[in-house]
Order: sequence, then structure tokens, then C-alpha cells
Amino acid sequence: MRMIRNLLLLVLCSLYGNLTFAQQPDENRMKIQIIVKQGKEEIKAKLSSAAISFSRPPTYGAKPDSTVKSNADSVKERMYYMAVYLDRQSVGLMRAFLKNKDGIDGYLTMEDTYGKIPSRKIEFKSAILDALSDQLALEPTNAYMTIKCGEMIIDGIKIAY
Repeated sequence: MRMIRNLLLLVLCSLYGNLTFAQQPDENRMKIQIIVKQGKEEIKAKLSSAAISFSRPPTYGAKPDSTVKSNADSVKERMYYMAVYLDRQSVGLMRAFLKNKDGIDGYLTMEDTYGKIPSRKIEFKSAILDALSDQLALEPTNAYMTIKCGEMIIDGIKIAY
């Protein structure tokens, strides 16, 4: 009887272990990367995550006789923001942003390697590096960049005001 109980306990523990293992997320399922164009060269970097934001300028909706900024002004002001988290710092990406002080064009892509979630593409133009953070540790490191953009197109939709 004791042997049957121990065997049953062993089977239940192994089933529970398999169930909890199956519920853990697959870190390689989503592939996110940033690609910038420097001349004819494309520089790619793998991302762990990315966030985008856009805020309308304070003059949005102002009366026509006031100082309303044109779309060209919004490109100059770079009102679109991206925060990208890299698995590790990409020297090529950092160099591309620092070399092109007037801005650089590129895009972010996100794809599900299982093919169940639709792919995403975020294009940006006139982007400059706004902030940079790099963490060094004994374990794998990560880096963070904030990028200001003059124009942004999300899945084919141009974000404009």
C-alpha cells in the first residue's frame, strides 16, 4: 500500500511539474528588431521591447489667426517618441544615431515566430538619439534608448495631427 501511495505521489508531482513548465512563456516566440538606414547600409539590433508615444502640441486646435505650427515644424520639433530596450548595447546602432545629427530613417518590426499574431511595422523618419542608458552587470546586460522622431507611420497609418 505504501509503495502504491509513493508511486501515485511521484506521478502526480511529475504531472504538476510538466504543467507548470508548459505555462512558462517562450522568450523566443516574439522577434522585435530595429533597423536604421545609414546610406546603403542597414544596421539591425535585436530588441527585448519597444514603446512609442505621440502627444499633440500645445497649439493644436488653436484659432487660425494664432501661431499654429505646420507639419514641417512638427518634423523639426520631433514630437514622436520611441523607447527601445536592447538585449545588449548595439555599437553600430549607437554610432549611426550619433553620426546623423540631422536625423536618420528606419523602422521597428515585431513578428510572432509561431505566426498566430499579426506582424507589426513602425516606420520613423528624422530620428535622433535623445537619451541612452547602458547597464553593466555580471549577468546579461541590457540597454535603453529614447529616440525622438519627426514622422511616424504605424502599420501603414501616418500619425499626424
